[in-house]
Amino acid sequence: MMLRRVKNVSIDVTSRCNLCCAHCYNSSGGAGAGDMSKDEILQVAGQVADIRPDGVCLCGGEPLLCPDIYDIMDALSKGAESISMVSNGLLITDRVAAELKVHGLRTIQISLDGAYAWQHDSLRGLAGAFDAAKRAIVSLIKAGIEQVFVSMIPNKLNYNTLDEYFALCYSLGITMIKCMPFMPMGRGGAVGRSLILSGAEMLRFQLRLFALKEQYEGVINVEWDDPVLTARYLCERIQQGKPPLMLCINADGDVCTDVYAPVRLGSLRHSSLETLCDEALAAVRDQGRFTEILDKLHEINDLGGVIT
Repeated sequence: MMLRRVKNVSIDVTSRCNLCCAHCYNSSGGAGAGDMSKDEILQVAGQVADIRPDGVCLCGGEPLLCPDIYDIMDALSKGAESISMVSNGLLITDRVAAELKVHGLRTIQISLDGAYAWQHDSLRGLAGAFDAAKRAIVSLIKAGIEQVFVSMIPNKLNYNTLDEYFALCYSLGITMIKCMPFMPMGRGGAVGRSLILSGAEMLRFQLRLFALKEQYEGVINVEWDDPVLTARYLCERIQQGKPPLMLCINADGDVCTDVYAPVRLGSLRHSSLETLCDEALAAVRDQGRFTEILDKLHEINDLGGVIT
């Protein structure tokens, strides 16, 4: 069965968010009216735990706005090797960080989009978001979470202060920085497009990034994530009849094969994860959906046009 060979699963535990970021690829926010109920999402968590994946990432929206987050983590802990989370940090206090540790969180990514408050807060749409993110990092490290790392989206507000950014991360005790390009999807395509770097600006950013990676070698690891290459690789595997390396479960129960170039397999409100991963995946593959994405997807600006 294909499902048993899935290595990683991401679950949007809610579509609600307490920020309105200009670059948000899935336009998170609102009241979460379409989100799965507690019973539904716990059933989903149980199905995910049964396949014993290497890792499960809890995403959103802001996952800590999900009132059942700890119950979900407990259900996943019965089978998942590792539980991680992506958060903006606004709701993380010393107490919350300690609770996350108790309920099995091993890795967390905190968004930190600049060396200065004006950079981060301008992108995130909330004064004080930068200071909250820094406080969250301190609390998480204090609680003993195994890996606390930050993500940064290079844009016209922050790309020219990378030295200061690394210095800040070092001072906070961060040992990994993850960067990825600004994606013209969702709110990022409708609202934040003016912040996307030009080719020359991106080259300048990447050259400095790799220089700093060498400078901080052994102290801060640097990861550059290319969503286009990742999406193409995942599609090519499935097109060749190989099992998907990951599954993405949306807050409304829809299951997709990738976060950034999603092919919808169906809804967990109507089918089991096993049925979607085996029967639905084969049907979608036979329809040529993955070939269609590979034909369309070549560079970052193609991402918004490949959703099927």
